[in-house]
Amino acid sequence: MALIPSALKRLFPAVVRDVARYCANSGYRAMVRHQWSRERHTRRIERVRPLLWEQLGGIVAGGPFRGLRYIRESVGSAWAPKMLGTYEKELWPVIDVLIGRRPRWIIDVGAAEGYYAVGLAMRLGAAQVVAFEADEDSHPILLKLAELNGVADRITVRGCCTSQTLDSVLDEIPSPAIICDVEGAEYELMDPVRIPALTRSDILVELHEFHRPDMADVLRRRFSGTHDIELIPSRPRSRKDLPPPVDLTEASGAACLDEQRPGPMNWFWMTAKAATAGHTGTRHRT
Repeated sequence: MALIPSALKRLFPAVVRDVARYCANSGYRAMVRHQWSRERHTRRIERVRPLLWEQLGGIVAGGPFRGLRYIRESVGSAWAPKMLGTYEKELWPVIDVLIGRRPRWIIDVGAAEGYYAVGLAMRLGAAQVVAFEADEDSHPILLKLAELNGVADRITVRGCCTSQTLDSVLDEIPSPAIICDVEGAEYELMDPVRIPALTRSDILVELHEFHRPDMADVLRRRFSGTHDIELIPSRPRSRKDLPPPVDLTEASGAACLDEQRPGPMNWFWMTAKAATAGHTGTRHRT
């Protein structure tokens, strides 16, 4: 009997078997359609990149980092939304609040090519930035972006962030602001038992709940005693999110706005209670 599958494989080429599987298996059909959709999206983005670069002159068009001189590549995330300035648009109010507090130190954990590290250094003229990025091949790209914007002297680039290295950096920094996007490693890093200095830090952390479904509950338990916690959900983009002077077709605009995420995302904006004593304002607390 074991010879039958081998015989069938010889009789029916792989393409025929794939077609049969596509017709019979709804899950496989959905996966293939998603793959086709992503491939079409990638081809469309590649076609529109030169046009977007030309229209914007290499300058971020909107958002809190409007005016940032950018580069023609990104690391681990979509490039076009960063050029548009719509990248993580849900966080604009938080970034504005963070900038308004004028922190002297920014710790960017998972800095990639430096959208936040360099953008915040540009907006906070006196701030020092420590940018952790595990992919050391991207460090020259980050430094290039920093040099392009005249802030390289205020950015220190480091490799993989561990509990030990983060604790060491934070130990001597009063009231830092932390941005954390580390694909699930926030479970290990955002732990005030291991890193006591987190209790006096304002923290913006992306929750990778597809890695750990209980991520929000875990971090809420860890920080509810020391921080006010705001939950920020992602939202879909629409054509009205395109900033001027961008002029793209409906399909190209939608492709450029797409951040290519695996699904809806959430962030926690956690402000240290000790640092916010006397601070007024209304916030949705979880």
